[in-house]
Amino acid sequence: CLQQDVLQFFAVCHGAASGAGPTLRRSLFDGAASVAGATTELLSALECTSRRGDVKKLTGLVWQACNAAKRMAPDNKTALCKRLAQVATGLKDAFKEVTEMLSAQAEGGEGGPEGLGDSEGDDLDFEA
Repeated sequence: CLQQDVLQFFAVCHGAASGAGPTLRRSLFDGAASVAGATTELLSALECTSRRGDVKKLTGLVWQACNAAKRMAPDNKTALCKRLAQVATGLKDAFKEVTEMLSAQAEGGEGGPEGLGDSEGDDLDFEA
């Protein structure tokens, strides 16, 4: 029963990837790999008597992977928008960190993180 469900899930992912662009295809692949990895771990724990204590935790990981698979993008446009949002979040965080570092250097004068002194000749002279 579980094996049939997993095979059916992979068939759906494979069918969905037929007209998918690279972003949606990557999303489908990652989702399928997550479900497959969690399921494989659970099945190996069920087979091995020494890992019986891990079954509850691994079952939770399978459910987590399945819930994430439910939230996968249904089409190319949604997949691309989700990916762009992830990139924008990363850029926003990087910009915030650089801004904080520059303001800390401006307030404290020389220095910064250990080993990154502002001595002459280094390449740490940023313009804000």
